[in-house]
Amino acid sequence: MKFLVSFGVPDKNFKDKEEGFRYSGAVIQILDWDSKKVLRQIEYASPKDNLGEGMSMMFKGAHVSGDQMHVVTNTEVLNYGLNEFQLVDVMTHPSFNDLHAVLSDSGGIYVCNTGLEIVQKFTSSGKLCEEWNIADSPTWRRFDRNTDYRKVASTKPHDVHINHLFEMDGEIWVTLGSRRMARSLTNAERVVDMDAHFGSDEKVLCHDGVVRDGYIYFTSVNGTVLVVDRNSLKVEDRIDFSSEKRVGWTRGVEVVGQKAYIGVTKIRHSKYREYTRWMLTGRPVSMPSSILEVDLGSRSITDVYEMKGFRGCAIYSIVCIG
Repeated sequence: MKFLVSFGVPDKNFKDKEEGFRYSGAVIQILDWDSKKVLRQIEYASPKDNLGEGMSMMFKGAHVSGDQMHVVTNTEVLNYGLNEFQLVDVMTHPSFNDLHAVLSDSGGIYVCNTGLEIVQKFTSSGKLCEEWNIADSPTWRRFDRNTDYRKVASTKPHDVHINHLFEMDGEIWVTLGSRRMARSLTNAERVVDMDAHFGSDEKVLCHDGVVRDGYIYFTSVNGTVLVVDRNSLKVEDRIDFSSEKRVGWTRGVEVVGQKAYIGVTKIRHSKYREYTRWMLTGRPVSMPSSILEVDLGSRSITDVYEMKGFRGCAIYSIVCIG
């Protein structure tokens, strides 16, 4: 079994850097899970026109469709061919800031623009054709259309922290991390509400939204997987594995059969509310950045792969590709 893993490499002076300047490498690895061998490694650096000087260089969310893979940096959407992992195209736009996810289908390319808290739809040729405002206040009342946001290091704090896109039943959905919910872009009545499954004092972010068979799988950064019935849109289970190991920032999930493969990133600290209180309340030092295999039946960790050579990397996507 092979996984595509996208991540960002922290700068050697990470602790001394300001938000938006802490990562200096964008890497994708193709991992053979059984042998724990890295079969291929893809690295990328943005040209200076697409990213402000010294700003974070990292891969975030990746999406595979057919023989194509799309993956985002903070300010670009890259298209790779899966056969030889050749770079086919790079799309960028002055509004791009802190991109977190991308989804492509026959209708176009959908981009999760976290910095401006909008979802944008582009044609395959890179023309912007539609936008959905996700925050409480209109995007273009908060931001200036004439600003090149690729050169703005951070727009935090975010209102809703959108971070993932997924397709279900012909609709595009977006995950709102700080609201612990997901919603359809086109049908306001279609909502997955996970907020009630967290204590009022435990303000944690949710990520992901991976549809497999009859369920949608989300992660929360404090070490849980939430399993949602795709028909009722209700949370059916919450699997908490944080007590078994010193699990770090949990984000990125793939489900194969009865096993979930979950990314955990060595914990980093932030002054922003959206990076939550739970990690500042006496937790032990977290494990290195790793991928955990979790048995959904026994609710236990059954295997661990440590990100060799990238112990503090920020993991975003884990996608099974064969």
